[in-house]
Amino acid sequence: IPIIPIFLWLRRFYLKTSRAVKRLDSVTRSPIYALFSSSLNGLMTIRAFNMENNFVNLFIDKVNANTRVFFIFICSNRWFGFRLDLMTCCLTLLTAILCVALRKNMDPSSVALGLSYCISLTTLFQWGVRQSAETENYMTSAERIDEYSHIPSESGFYKEESEPPINWPFEGRIQFENYKLKYRPELEPVLKSINLEILPRNKIGIIGRTGAGKSSIFQALFRLTDKSTIDGKIFIDGIDI
Repeated sequence: IPIIPIFLWLRRFYLKTSRAVKRLDSVTRSPIYALFSSSLNGLMTIRAFNMENNFVNLFIDKVNANTRVFFIFICSNRWFGFRLDLMTCCLTLLTAILCVALRKNMDPSSVALGLSYCISLTTLFQWGVRQSAETENYMTSAERIDEYSHIPSESGFYKEESEPPINWPFEGRIQFENYKLKYRPELEPVLKSINLEILPRNKIGIIGRTGAGKSSIFQALFRLTDKSTIDGKIFIDGIDI
């Protein structure tokens, strides 16, 4: 019983570090999977521009970053395990010393039974402390899921009461009325007060330097941006999209 508070104090001391390291391990592992997936999808482009070595070096850098964190996590586990083993050995040694000191008042069978129970109980308690610590470490995954669940969801564009007719669009007339677009609510607008009208059956070309907003206009037409980042109206055949 006296050793239980020491075990719990050691567990609490260990978790302060291991939780943070496990969280870093999860954070540094995600970019590895993301880079591997994107590299497979763009493999033809990477080979076309002879960028294989650059991507290999980038992958190695991300693996090294994750390996460093994982090595620290393993070292902290070994540190915790060594001290638990040391405390278990000390308790067993203390029990053996007491058995030797009280050998005149104890029969050999009681000594053997006491040592056997001491070893088994301390081993089981040590295993329980380790498993509880590991469980709390792996709860960082649940913590990340909870963090993602609190991310504000995108506002919906679709409303049943504004459903267009079956034959829409029937002409192809496009109108922008004082349209503004941001990529995030806290950023400056990339499209500022756009007012234009594209007549039906006309072919229109949009030209401009890099960053002028050409692709942003197409993102606005296909509603690829969040509703909270736009202001103004876009009409296609008289219906505000």
